[in-house]
Amino acid sequence: MAGQTLQYVDPTDLFQLTLPANWQQAEAMIEGNKSFQGASGARRTIAWYPADGPADETNVTLTITNTSAEFTKLGSFGNVFAFGTNLVNSMDRSFLLRVRGNNPNPDEPIQIAKLLDAAESRGMYYVEYSVEKQPGPKRHLYSMVALAYNGRYNRLYTLTAQCLEDQVETAEPVLKAVLKSFLPPAGVA
Repeated sequence: MAGQTLQYVDPTDLFQLTLPANWQQAEAMIEGNKSFQGASGARRTIAWYPADGPADETNVTLTITNTSAEFTKLGSFGNVFAFGTNLVNSMDRSFLLRVRGNNPNPDEPIQIAKLLDAAESRGMYYVEYSVEKQPGPKRHLYSMVALAYNGRYNRLYTLTAQCLEDQVETAEPVLKAVLKSFLPPAGVA
């Protein structure tokens, strides 16, 4: 990563990562499924983005989700290829292009997602994919997924870095360096 960097160490969820020093940070809770009695299902989300550009074009987002006690390793979600395929298929609506004549809203954008790579690295899943909401711009995404214990709960850490497809050549080295620097807490309870 060229330029100055900042080491981010989270006191609550005990992860670390290195970011460009001039990036800004925002944090929020994503509401969970309220149908579960006694469980919030809320997910903590932290986003980082360049201070000098649109936050929706290039950014890194970490979403932390509580998991059930039965999930003791990433393999509980399937192997890395099955995980990546399920992730991408959950976003892909390209089948609507084949049945456009039956689409009640032909002017509604159709999202197309493609799996580009899936691998396991340092005990985490790495998934690379693209998403295009036609007629909008194509996005290139990289995700690192880890299952770890923060001292109270097993949590699924999903770190996703993204940029517009036409920015991959310049943004990819920075985004991959952030992903490579990611260190979730050690172990699973």
